[in-house]
Amino acid sequence: MLKGTIYFTIRQLIFVVTNFILHAYLGRKLGPELYGIFGVVSAIIIISDFVLSKGVFETLSKFVAQNEKAANGILKNALKVMTVTYIIVGAILFFLSKQIAIIMKDPELDPYIKLCAFIISIGGISTVFYGVLNGLRQFGKQAVISVFSSVIKLISVLLMVYLGYSVKGAILGIIISEAFGLSLAAILCRIPRSNVDFDGKEMVHFSLQMIVIGLFASLVMNIDLLALKIIIRNNFEIGLYTSATAIARIGLLLMYPVSLTVIPTISKSLSDGDMTHTEHTIVHALKLILMFVLPISLAIMASSKNLIFLLYGEQYVPASSALNILMLGMIFFSIKAVLYNIIVASGWPRYIMFLGVLSLGVDIFLLLYLIDKYGIVGAAAASAITHLFGLVVSYIYVSHKYLKRIIPVYFVKIVVASIIVYLIAVLYSPNGIMLIIYYGLLLVIFFAILIIMREIKLQNLKLALAKAWKTDRTDRMTDEFPL
Repeated sequence: MLKGTIYFTIRQLIFVVTNFILHAYLGRKLGPELYGIFGVVSAIIIISDFVLSKGVFETLSKFVAQNEKAANGILKNALKVMTVTYIIVGAILFFLSKQIAIIMKDPELDPYIKLCAFIISIGGISTVFYGVLNGLRQFGKQAVISVFSSVIKLISVLLMVYLGYSVKGAILGIIISEAFGLSLAAILCRIPRSNVDFDGKEMVHFSLQMIVIGLFASLVMNIDLLALKIIIRNNFEIGLYTSATAIARIGLLLMYPVSLTVIPTISKSLSDGDMTHTEHTIVHALKLILMFVLPISLAIMASSKNLIFLLYGEQYVPASSALNILMLGMIFFSIKAVLYNIIVASGWPRYIMFLGVLSLGVDIFLLLYLIDKYGIVGAAAASAITHLFGLVVSYIYVSHKYLKRIIPVYFVKIVVASIIVYLIAVLYSPNGIMLIIYYGLLLVIFFAILIIMREIKLQNLKLALAKAWKTDRTDRMTDEFPL
Protein backbone atom coordinates (compact mmCIF):
# COMPACT_ATOMS: atom_id res chain seq x y z
CA MET A 1 0.00 0.00 0.00
CA LEU A 2 2.88 2.39 0.72
CA LYS A 3 4.31 2.48 -2.79
CA GLY A 4 0.86 3.07 -4.26
CA THR A 5 0.38 5.92 -1.81
CA ILE A 6 3.75 7.41 -2.82
CA TYR A 7 2.83 7.28 -6.51
CA PHE A 8 -0.53 8.89 -5.88
CA THR A 9 1.01 11.50 -3.59
CA ILE A 10 3.39 12.63 -6.36
CA ARG A 11 0.50 12.60 -8.81
CA GLN A 12 -1.75 14.61 -6.53
CA LEU A 13 0.92 17.14 -5.62
CA ILE A 14 1.36 17.92 -9.31
CA PHE A 15 -2.41 17.98 -9.77
CA VAL A 16 -2.83 20.35 -6.81
CA VAL A 17 -0.16 22.73 -8.11
CA THR A 18 -1.51 22.80 -11.69
CA ASN A 19 -5.09 23.07 -10.42
CA PHE A 20 -4.25 26.02 -8.18
CA ILE A 21 -2.44 27.81 -11.00
CA LEU A 22 -5.39 27.18 -13.32
CA HIS A 23 -8.06 28.38 -10.89
CA ALA A 24 -6.04 31.39 -9.74
CA TYR A 25 -5.52 32.44 -13.36
CA LEU A 26 -9.17 31.94 -14.28
CA GLY A 27 -10.34 33.79 -11.17
CA ARG A 28 -8.17 36.79 -11.95
CA LYS A 29 -8.59 36.75 -15.74
CA LEU A 30 -12.36 36.14 -15.87
CA GLY A 31 -13.38 38.07 -12.75
CA PRO A 32 -15.81 36.80 -10.08
CA GLU A 33 -18.95 36.77 -12.28
CA LEU A 34 -17.56 34.74 -15.21
CA TYR A 35 -15.53 32.62 -12.80
CA GLY A 36 -18.79 31.89 -10.97
CA ILE A 37 -20.29 30.62 -14.26
CA PHE A 38 -17.22 28.42 -14.75
CA GLY A 39 -17.72 27.09 -11.21
CA VAL A 40 -21.34 26.14 -11.93
CA VAL A 41 -20.36 24.45 -15.20
CA SER A 42 -17.57 22.56 -13.41
CA ALA A 43 -20.08 21.33 -10.81
CA ILE A 44 -22.33 20.00 -13.59
CA ILE A 45 -19.35 18.20 -15.16
CA ILE A 46 -18.31 16.68 -11.84
CA ILE A 47 -21.81 15.48 -10.98
CA SER A 48 -22.50 13.98 -14.42
CA ASP A 49 -19.08 12.37 -14.74
CA PHE A 50 -18.82 11.18 -11.14
CA VAL A 51 -22.15 9.34 -11.26
CA LEU A 52 -20.85 6.82 -13.81
CA SER A 53 -17.09 7.11 -13.35
CA LYS A 54 -17.11 6.34 -9.62
CA GLY A 55 -19.16 3.21 -10.15
CA VAL A 56 -17.05 1.99 -13.06
CA PHE A 57 -13.70 2.79 -11.47
CA GLU A 58 -14.39 1.16 -8.13
CA THR A 59 -16.12 -1.87 -9.66
CA LEU A 60 -13.23 -2.60 -12.04
CA SER A 61 -10.68 -1.93 -9.30
CA LYS A 62 -12.38 -4.40 -6.97
CA PHE A 63 -13.04 -7.23 -9.46
CA VAL A 64 -9.68 -7.03 -11.23
CA ALA A 65 -7.90 -7.08 -7.85
CA GLN A 66 -9.82 -10.23 -6.92
CA ASN A 67 -9.16 -11.98 -10.26
CA GLU A 68 -6.11 -10.49 -11.97
CA LYS A 69 -5.88 -13.29 -14.54
CA ALA A 70 -9.25 -12.22 -15.95
CA ALA A 71 -8.19 -8.59 -16.31
CA ASN A 72 -8.04 -8.68 -20.11
CA GLY A 73 -11.55 -10.06 -20.43
CA ILE A 74 -12.90 -7.61 -17.88
CA LEU A 75 -11.30 -4.71 -19.74
CA LYS A 76 -12.70 -5.71 -23.13
CA ASN A 77 -16.23 -6.23 -21.85
CA ALA A 78 -16.19 -3.03 -19.81
CA LEU A 79 -14.97 -1.01 -22.81
CA LYS A 80 -17.75 -2.32 -25.04
CA VAL A 81 -20.51 -1.56 -22.55
CA MET A 82 -19.22 1.70 -21.11
CA THR A 83 -18.20 3.30 -24.41
CA VAL A 84 -21.78 3.03 -25.63
CA THR A 85 -23.11 4.13 -22.23
CA TYR A 86 -20.93 7.23 -21.98
CA ILE A 87 -21.73 8.31 -25.54
CA ILE A 88 -25.46 7.98 -24.81
CA VAL A 89 -25.14 9.94 -21.55
CA GLY A 90 -23.16 12.65 -23.32
CA ALA A 91 -25.79 12.87 -26.06
CA ILE A 92 -28.60 13.16 -23.49
CA LEU A 93 -26.78 15.99 -21.74
CA PHE A 94 -26.12 17.71 -25.07
CA PHE A 95 -29.77 17.69 -26.18
CA LEU A 96 -31.14 18.56 -22.72
CA SER A 97 -28.70 21.43 -22.16
CA LYS A 98 -31.33 24.12 -22.75
CA GLN A 99 -33.73 22.56 -20.23
CA ILE A 100 -30.95 22.23 -17.63
CA ALA A 101 -30.02 25.89 -18.15
CA ILE A 102 -33.65 26.88 -17.56
CA ILE A 103 -33.73 24.86 -14.34
CA MET A 104 -30.57 26.68 -13.27
CA LYS A 105 -32.38 29.95 -14.11
CA ASP A 106 -29.60 31.05 -16.48
CA PRO A 107 -30.17 30.48 -20.25
CA GLU A 108 -26.55 31.56 -20.92
CA LEU A 109 -25.39 28.19 -19.51
CA ASP A 110 -26.79 26.32 -22.56
CA PRO A 111 -23.68 26.37 -24.83
CA TYR A 112 -21.38 25.58 -21.92
CA ILE A 113 -23.41 22.53 -20.94
CA LYS A 114 -23.32 21.31 -24.55
CA LEU A 115 -19.53 21.35 -24.41
CA CYS A 116 -19.62 19.50 -21.08
CA ALA A 117 -21.20 16.53 -22.85
CA PHE A 118 -17.93 15.86 -24.71
CA ILE A 119 -15.90 15.97 -21.48
CA ILE A 120 -18.18 13.41 -19.85
CA SER A 121 -18.06 10.98 -22.81
CA ILE A 122 -14.28 11.12 -23.27
CA GLY A 123 -13.40 11.17 -19.57
CA GLY A 124 -15.81 8.34 -18.83
CA ILE A 125 -14.16 5.97 -21.30
CA SER A 126 -10.76 6.80 -19.76
CA THR A 127 -12.15 5.65 -16.40
CA VAL A 128 -12.35 2.07 -17.68
CA PHE A 129 -8.59 1.99 -18.20
CA TYR A 130 -7.93 3.72 -14.86
CA GLY A 131 -10.08 1.19 -13.00
CA VAL A 132 -8.29 -1.81 -14.52
CA LEU A 133 -4.86 -0.33 -13.82
CA ASN A 134 -5.87 0.38 -10.22
CA GLY A 135 -7.13 -3.18 -9.76
CA LEU A 136 -3.80 -4.48 -11.06
CA ARG A 137 -2.11 -2.08 -8.64
CA GLN A 138 -0.15 -0.52 -11.49
CA PHE A 139 -0.18 2.81 -9.71
CA GLY A 140 2.90 4.08 -11.55
CA LYS A 141 1.09 4.03 -14.91
CA GLN A 142 -1.92 5.77 -13.36
CA ALA A 143 0.38 8.45 -12.01
CA VAL A 144 2.00 8.99 -15.43
CA ILE A 145 -1.39 9.41 -17.12
CA SER A 146 -2.62 11.81 -14.45
CA VAL A 147 0.56 13.94 -14.42
CA PHE A 148 0.68 14.41 -18.18
CA SER A 149 -3.08 15.07 -18.35
CA SER A 150 -2.81 17.70 -15.60
CA VAL A 151 0.01 19.50 -17.40
CA ILE A 152 -1.82 19.39 -20.75
CA LYS A 153 -4.99 20.66 -19.06
CA LEU A 154 -3.14 23.60 -17.51
CA ILE A 155 -1.45 24.58 -20.78
CA SER A 156 -4.52 24.16 -23.00
CA VAL A 157 -6.95 25.98 -20.64
CA LEU A 158 -4.58 28.90 -20.03
CA LEU A 159 -3.86 29.20 -23.75
CA MET A 160 -7.52 29.14 -24.81
CA VAL A 161 -8.52 31.73 -22.19
CA TYR A 162 -5.51 33.91 -23.00
CA LEU A 163 -6.56 33.92 -26.66
CA GLY A 164 -9.87 35.44 -25.59
CA TYR A 165 -12.25 32.46 -25.59
CA SER A 166 -13.26 33.06 -21.94
CA VAL A 167 -15.36 30.32 -20.26
CA LYS A 168 -15.81 28.42 -23.54
CA GLY A 169 -12.05 28.38 -23.96
CA ALA A 170 -11.59 26.92 -20.47
CA ILE A 171 -14.03 24.11 -21.28
CA LEU A 172 -12.39 23.45 -24.67
CA GLY A 173 -9.02 23.21 -22.91
CA ILE A 174 -10.45 20.55 -20.58
CA ILE A 175 -11.77 18.61 -23.60
CA ILE A 176 -8.28 18.63 -25.13
CA SER A 177 -6.73 17.29 -21.93
CA GLU A 178 -9.38 14.56 -21.58
CA ALA A 179 -8.73 13.39 -25.14
CA PHE A 180 -5.00 13.26 -24.42
CA GLY A 181 -5.58 11.33 -21.19
CA LEU A 182 -7.76 8.76 -22.97
CA SER A 183 -5.13 8.21 -25.68
CA LEU A 184 -2.34 7.77 -23.14
CA ALA A 185 -4.43 5.43 -20.97
CA ALA A 186 -5.23 3.21 -23.98
CA ILE A 187 -1.52 3.00 -24.84
CA LEU A 188 -0.33 2.18 -21.31
CA CYS A 189 -3.08 -0.28 -20.37
CA ARG A 190 -1.65 -3.30 -22.17
CA ILE A 191 -2.77 -6.58 -20.59
CA PRO A 192 -1.77 -10.12 -21.71
CA ARG A 193 -4.58 -12.18 -23.19
CA SER A 194 -6.16 -14.94 -21.13
CA ASN A 195 -9.21 -17.19 -21.22
CA VAL A 196 -10.01 -16.96 -17.52
CA ASP A 197 -13.72 -16.50 -16.83
CA PHE A 198 -15.24 -13.94 -14.48
CA ASP A 199 -18.69 -13.39 -13.02
CA GLY A 200 -20.09 -10.71 -15.30
CA LYS A 201 -23.52 -10.64 -13.64
CA GLU A 202 -22.05 -10.03 -10.20
CA MET A 203 -19.86 -7.27 -11.60
CA VAL A 204 -22.79 -5.56 -13.31
CA HIS A 205 -24.91 -5.82 -10.15
CA PHE A 206 -22.08 -4.33 -8.09
CA SER A 207 -21.46 -1.54 -10.61
CA LEU A 208 -25.14 -0.51 -10.61
CA GLN A 209 -24.99 -0.13 -6.84
CA MET A 210 -21.80 1.91 -7.17
CA ILE A 211 -23.41 4.17 -9.80
CA VAL A 212 -26.23 4.94 -7.37
CA ILE A 213 -23.62 5.65 -4.68
CA GLY A 214 -21.81 7.90 -7.14
CA LEU A 215 -25.02 9.84 -7.81
CA PHE A 216 -25.57 10.66 -4.14
CA ALA A 217 -21.88 11.23 -3.42
CA SER A 218 -21.51 13.68 -6.31
CA LEU A 219 -24.67 15.55 -5.35
CA VAL A 220 -23.56 15.88 -1.72
CA MET A 221 -20.18 17.20 -2.94
CA ASN A 222 -21.50 19.75 -5.42
CA ILE A 223 -25.12 20.56 -4.71
CA ASP A 224 -24.11 23.54 -2.53
CA LEU A 225 -22.81 25.45 -5.56
CA LEU A 226 -25.85 24.57 -7.66
CA ALA A 227 -28.19 25.53 -4.80
CA LEU A 228 -26.50 28.93 -4.59
CA LYS A 229 -27.03 29.42 -8.32
CA ILE A 230 -30.73 28.58 -8.06
CA ILE A 231 -31.48 30.41 -4.80
CA ILE A 232 -29.42 33.61 -4.86
CA ARG A 233 -28.64 33.84 -8.64
CA ASN A 234 -25.77 36.21 -8.01
CA ASN A 235 -22.78 35.23 -10.17
CA PHE A 236 -20.46 37.50 -8.16
CA GLU A 237 -21.29 35.66 -4.90
CA ILE A 238 -21.04 32.34 -6.74
CA GLY A 239 -17.61 33.38 -8.00
CA LEU A 240 -16.50 34.02 -4.43
CA TYR A 241 -17.81 30.63 -3.36
CA THR A 242 -16.13 28.93 -6.33
CA SER A 243 -12.78 30.35 -5.21
CA ALA A 244 -13.37 29.02 -1.69
CA THR A 245 -14.35 25.54 -2.93
CA ALA A 246 -11.33 25.39 -5.25
CA ILE A 247 -9.00 25.97 -2.30
CA ALA A 248 -10.96 23.77 0.11
CA ARG A 249 -10.75 20.80 -2.20
CA ILE A 250 -7.06 20.53 -1.56
CA GLY A 251 -8.14 18.12 1.19
CA LEU A 252 -10.15 16.16 -1.34
CA LEU A 253 -7.15 16.01 -3.67
CA LEU A 254 -4.75 14.99 -0.91
CA MET A 255 -6.95 12.15 0.29
CA TYR A 256 -6.93 10.35 -3.09
CA PRO A 257 -3.46 8.79 -2.67
CA VAL A 258 -4.78 6.82 0.29
CA SER A 259 -8.37 6.41 -0.85
CA LEU A 260 -7.58 4.92 -4.26
CA THR A 261 -5.15 2.32 -2.89
CA VAL A 262 -7.59 1.17 -0.18
CA ILE A 263 -10.07 -0.67 -2.44
CA PRO A 264 -7.71 -3.10 -4.21
CA THR A 265 -5.59 -3.68 -1.09
CA ILE A 266 -8.49 -4.44 1.25
CA SER A 267 -10.37 -6.41 -1.45
CA LYS A 268 -7.36 -8.69 -1.83
CA SER A 269 -6.80 -9.17 1.90
CA LEU A 270 -10.49 -9.99 2.43
CA SER A 271 -10.53 -12.42 -0.50
CA ASP A 272 -7.49 -14.09 1.09
CA GLY A 273 -9.35 -14.26 4.42
CA ASP A 274 -6.61 -12.28 6.19
CA MET A 275 -8.61 -10.27 8.77
CA THR A 276 -5.50 -9.27 10.72
CA HIS A 277 -3.97 -7.64 7.68
CA THR A 278 -7.32 -6.04 6.84
CA GLU A 279 -7.37 -4.34 10.22
CA HIS A 280 -3.76 -3.18 9.80
CA THR A 281 -4.57 -1.74 6.37
CA ILE A 282 -7.57 0.18 7.70
CA VAL A 283 -5.59 1.58 10.63
CA HIS A 284 -2.76 2.73 8.39
CA ALA A 285 -5.17 4.18 5.81
CA LEU A 286 -6.89 6.28 8.48
CA LYS A 287 -3.56 7.30 9.96
CA LEU A 288 -2.23 8.38 6.56
CA ILE A 289 -5.34 10.36 5.66
CA LEU A 290 -5.16 12.27 8.93
CA MET A 291 -1.49 13.05 8.34
CA PHE A 292 -2.17 14.20 4.79
CA VAL A 293 -5.24 16.32 5.41
CA LEU A 294 -5.49 17.57 8.99
CA PRO A 295 -2.35 19.76 9.45
CA ILE A 296 -2.49 21.49 6.06
CA SER A 297 -6.25 22.07 6.36
CA LEU A 298 -5.89 23.71 9.77
CA ALA A 299 -2.96 25.79 8.53
CA ILE A 300 -5.08 27.07 5.62
CA MET A 301 -7.94 27.88 8.00
CA ALA A 302 -5.56 29.95 10.13
CA SER A 303 -4.35 31.96 7.11
CA SER A 304 -7.36 31.89 4.78
CA LYS A 305 -7.43 35.63 3.99
CA ASN A 306 -3.75 35.69 3.07
CA LEU A 307 -4.10 32.62 0.84
CA ILE A 308 -7.16 33.91 -1.02
CA PHE A 309 -5.44 37.26 -1.58
CA LEU A 310 -2.34 35.49 -2.91
CA LEU A 311 -4.24 33.26 -5.33
CA TYR A 312 -7.20 35.37 -6.42
CA GLY A 313 -6.63 38.96 -5.40
CA GLU A 314 -8.34 41.41 -3.06
CA GLN A 315 -11.84 41.17 -4.55
CA TYR A 316 -12.10 37.51 -3.46
CA VAL A 317 -11.03 38.04 0.18
CA PRO A 318 -14.68 38.14 1.45
CA ALA A 319 -14.81 34.41 0.64
CA SER A 320 -12.48 33.65 3.58
CA SER A 321 -15.30 32.96 6.05
CA ALA A 322 -16.86 30.40 3.72
CA LEU A 323 -13.40 28.92 3.07
CA ASN A 324 -12.77 28.29 6.78
CA ILE A 325 -16.00 26.33 7.09
CA LEU A 326 -15.41 24.46 3.82
CA MET A 327 -11.92 23.43 4.97
CA LEU A 328 -13.43 21.95 8.11
CA GLY A 329 -15.96 20.13 5.94
CA MET A 330 -13.21 18.80 3.68
CA ILE A 331 -11.44 17.29 6.70
CA PHE A 332 -14.65 15.41 7.47
CA PHE A 333 -15.16 14.49 3.82
CA SER A 334 -11.62 13.16 3.30
CA ILE A 335 -11.86 10.78 6.24
CA LYS A 336 -15.41 9.82 5.26
CA ALA A 337 -14.31 9.02 1.69
CA VAL A 338 -11.68 6.56 2.91
CA LEU A 339 -14.23 4.94 5.25
CA TYR A 340 -16.71 4.66 2.37
CA ASN A 341 -14.09 2.92 0.21
CA ILE A 342 -13.32 0.52 3.06
CA ILE A 343 -17.01 -0.40 3.23
CA VAL A 344 -17.17 -0.78 -0.56
CA ALA A 345 -14.08 -3.00 -0.59
CA SER A 346 -15.65 -5.19 2.10
CA GLY A 347 -18.61 -5.84 -0.22
CA TRP A 348 -21.33 -3.70 1.40
CA PRO A 349 -22.13 -0.91 -1.10
CA ARG A 350 -25.83 -1.01 -0.16
CA TYR A 351 -24.92 0.47 3.22
CA ILE A 352 -23.29 3.41 1.44
CA MET A 353 -26.36 3.78 -0.80
CA PHE A 354 -28.59 4.12 2.25
CA LEU A 355 -26.20 6.56 3.88
CA GLY A 356 -25.98 8.55 0.63
CA VAL A 357 -29.74 8.99 0.46
CA LEU A 358 -29.84 10.07 4.09
CA SER A 359 -26.91 12.49 3.67
CA LEU A 360 -28.44 14.08 0.58
CA GLY A 361 -31.70 14.65 2.45
CA VAL A 362 -29.83 16.29 5.33
CA ASP A 363 -27.81 18.43 2.91
CA ILE A 364 -30.83 19.69 0.94
CA PHE A 365 -32.69 20.61 4.13
CA LEU A 366 -29.70 22.51 5.51
CA LEU A 367 -29.02 24.28 2.20
CA LEU A 368 -32.58 25.51 1.84
CA TYR A 369 -32.56 26.82 5.40
CA LEU A 370 -29.03 28.23 5.68
CA ILE A 371 -28.46 29.78 2.23
CA ASP A 372 -31.56 31.94 2.58
CA LYS A 373 -30.24 33.29 5.92
CA TYR A 374 -26.47 33.33 5.52
CA GLY A 375 -25.67 33.13 1.78
CA ILE A 376 -22.34 31.51 0.88
CA VAL A 377 -21.44 30.99 4.55
CA GLY A 378 -24.71 29.06 4.99
CA ALA A 379 -23.93 26.88 1.96
CA ALA A 380 -20.50 26.07 3.41
CA ALA A 381 -21.99 25.23 6.81
CA ALA A 382 -24.59 22.91 5.27
CA SER A 383 -21.86 21.05 3.40
CA ALA A 384 -19.62 20.71 6.47
CA ILE A 385 -22.42 19.42 8.71
CA THR A 386 -23.47 16.86 6.09
CA HIS A 387 -19.92 15.51 5.75
CA LEU A 388 -19.59 15.27 9.54
CA PHE A 389 -22.81 13.26 9.68
CA GLY A 390 -21.52 10.80 7.06
CA LEU A 391 -18.17 10.52 8.82
CA VAL A 392 -19.68 9.65 12.20
CA VAL A 393 -22.07 7.02 10.86
CA SER A 394 -19.50 5.33 8.58
CA TYR A 395 -16.82 5.28 11.30
CA ILE A 396 -19.20 3.62 13.74
CA TYR A 397 -19.80 0.88 11.15
CA VAL A 398 -16.12 0.33 10.24
CA SER A 399 -14.87 0.42 13.83
CA HIS A 400 -17.55 -2.04 14.96
CA LYS A 401 -16.74 -4.47 12.15
CA TYR A 402 -12.95 -4.26 11.91
CA LEU A 403 -11.32 -2.14 14.63
CA LYS A 404 -10.68 -2.89 18.29
CA ARG A 405 -10.38 0.64 19.71
CA ILE A 406 -12.97 3.40 19.34
CA ILE A 407 -10.50 6.29 19.83
CA PRO A 408 -7.00 5.04 18.89
CA VAL A 409 -3.87 6.65 20.33
CA TYR A 410 -2.57 7.70 16.90
CA PHE A 411 -5.69 9.84 16.42
CA VAL A 412 -5.06 11.81 19.62
CA LYS A 413 -1.39 12.39 18.76
CA ILE A 414 -2.11 13.56 15.19
CA VAL A 415 -4.87 15.89 16.37
CA VAL A 416 -2.63 17.41 19.07
CA ALA A 417 0.22 17.94 16.58
CA SER A 418 -2.19 19.52 14.07
CA ILE A 419 -3.65 21.89 16.68
CA ILE A 420 -0.13 23.05 17.57
CA VAL A 421 0.49 23.79 13.88
CA TYR A 422 -2.81 25.68 13.71
CA LEU A 423 -1.92 27.85 16.72
CA ILE A 424 1.47 28.68 15.22
CA ALA A 425 -0.23 29.74 11.97
CA VAL A 426 -2.74 31.87 13.87
CA LEU A 427 0.07 33.68 15.70
CA TYR A 428 1.96 34.37 12.47
CA SER A 429 1.30 33.84 8.76
CA PRO A 430 3.29 35.71 6.08
CA ASN A 431 1.90 37.37 2.97
CA GLY A 432 2.67 36.64 -0.67
CA ILE A 433 4.53 33.63 -2.02
CA MET A 434 6.27 33.14 1.34
CA LEU A 435 2.97 31.75 2.62
CA ILE A 436 3.38 28.62 0.47
CA ILE A 437 6.91 28.11 1.79
CA TYR A 438 5.56 28.68 5.31
CA TYR A 439 3.06 25.84 4.83
CA GLY A 440 6.00 23.56 4.07
CA LEU A 441 7.71 24.67 7.29
CA LEU A 442 4.53 23.99 9.26
CA LEU A 443 4.41 20.46 7.83
CA VAL A 444 8.02 19.91 8.93
CA ILE A 445 7.05 21.06 12.43
CA PHE A 446 4.01 18.74 12.36
CA PHE A 447 6.06 15.65 11.53
CA ALA A 448 8.78 16.65 14.00
CA ILE A 449 6.15 16.73 16.73
CA LEU A 450 4.96 13.24 15.73
CA ILE A 451 8.54 11.98 15.85
CA ILE A 452 8.96 13.45 19.33
CA MET A 453 5.68 11.78 20.36
CA ARG A 454 7.06 8.52 18.87
CA GLU A 455 4.06 8.21 16.59
CA ILE A 456 6.51 8.15 13.67
CA LYS A 457 9.57 6.01 14.19
CA LEU A 458 12.33 6.88 11.73
CA GLN A 459 13.83 3.40 11.69
CA ASN A 460 10.49 1.75 10.92
CA LEU A 461 9.75 4.32 8.24
CA LYS A 462 13.13 3.69 6.62
CA LEU A 463 12.49 -0.07 6.60
CA ALA A 464 9.00 0.40 5.18
CA LEU A 465 10.30 2.58 2.35
CA ALA A 466 13.06 0.11 1.54
CA LYS A 467 10.63 -2.80 1.52
CA ALA A 468 8.15 -0.91 -0.65
CA TRP A 469 10.67 -0.44 -3.44
CA LYS A 470 12.62 -3.71 -3.26
CA THR A 471 10.07 -6.50 -2.85
CA ASP A 472 7.87 -7.91 -5.60
CA ARG A 473 4.70 -6.07 -6.48
CA THR A 474 2.18 -8.19 -4.55
CA ASP A 475 4.14 -8.11 -1.30
CA ARG A 476 4.76 -4.44 -1.74
CA MET A 477 1.14 -3.52 -2.03
CA THR A 478 -0.09 -5.61 0.86
CA ASP A 479 2.59 -4.89 3.38
CA GLU A 480 1.94 -3.04 6.60
CA PHE A 481 3.15 0.54 6.87
CA PRO A 482 4.84 0.55 10.30
CA LEU A 483 5.03 4.17 11.38
